[in-house]
Amino acid sequence: MPVELRRWLASPCAGRRTKGNLKMRGRLTILTLVVLLAIAHCLGQGVTTVKVSLRSIGSPQFPTGFWLSKDDPHFRHRRDTLFWLSGDKVATTFFKEYCCGPKASTGVRYAAAVFNVAGKMIATHEWTSLPDAPLYVGGTVGGFWVRYKERVDVLSDDFSVVGQISLPEPSDLIWSKAGHGAAVQAGTTISLYDIANLPAVVRVAVSVDTRAVDVYGNTLLLRSVPTKPCAADILQANSEHSWNVGSGIAPSRCISGLALLSDSAVLVSGPSRGVWKIAHRDGTLETLPVQGNLLSVADSGHLAFESFHPNPLAEKLDMDFGGHKEVVVYDPSTKATVFRTKIGGQSGAALSPDGHRLAVIDGHELVIHALADDLAR
Repeated sequence: MPVELRRWLASPCAGRRTKGNLKMRGRLTILTLVVLLAIAHCLGQGVTTVKVSLRSIGSPQFPTGFWLSKDDPHFRHRRDTLFWLSGDKVATTFFKEYCCGPKASTGVRYAAAVFNVAGKMIATHEWTSLPDAPLYVGGTVGGFWVRYKERVDVLSDDFSVVGQISLPEPSDLIWSKAGHGAAVQAGTTISLYDIANLPAVVRVAVSVDTRAVDVYGNTLLLRSVPTKPCAADILQANSEHSWNVGSGIAPSRCISGLALLSDSAVLVSGPSRGVWKIAHRDGTLETLPVQGNLLSVADSGHLAFESFHPNPLAEKLDMDFGGHKEVVVYDPSTKATVFRTKIGGQSGAALSPDGHRLAVIDGHELVIHALADDLAR
């Protein structure tokens, strides 16, 4: 060791500097660890979405209603659906291809896929609709459904048939917007079905001037036919708690019932155009500061709305591939918007029945957003 170095190490200053350097290094190490742990914690809190590619199964699409012909992809995908089977399973059904016959009378193949909230695909299935035996597929909370001319088969999440709903000719089928059952109206008789308890059915009689709009268990939302003065009524199977939605509104003001949020609350539009309100059984009205079409009603009370914003060219040509959609999740209990996102013009969204997640199919990706209060605001 050089003499100069030995002398420096033996001096008092060297000891103080060495100890100071060690202390400083120790402090820097601790500070670095704290910063890294904080970054890791923040990154963990910020992971609010799960994304998974759909390229392996097909291309679900959700057009706003414009198509040129049956060969147009907009037309083919007009019945594609995105929905939640439960709080931890989301599913999609969609057009896959034309098949199974000459072009003049070809069949259609539909597909379905089920994902868990981690984005893992856990089940798939296909159906073939033939020209002489057409069918349509979709889903609701609790299961898939396959509609034929005279009936609807209700399927569990493993695609086995668990029950049937009869469709008299003529009749109208109404699925609960909150996922609480279904109704079939044939003339003045409405049959109410509990999807989890098929084939049980409750039948109620209505006047010839009314039509069912929505169902929530044994509760019906009714409207008057177009030739009669507008009305929105709530009818319950036992008739004990039936009520008129417009009872708290001036008779000259016309409202339209859109969806049952519970057996004692209904989403209505009007009397001002584009204004949504919640009408309660006690006659109170609550105005919602949101716009768009209703997408989903969650048991938590959260509501999801979707609005389409075309660019100038798309608006002029009535197209949905030249703009975007905006999805808003609103919580009436806190009177706050808890989530907002923009998606493509042919994308779709669905709110989970517990209100904790929003699923979006945007392009070739399924995106699942967590809507926990500490993450969504």
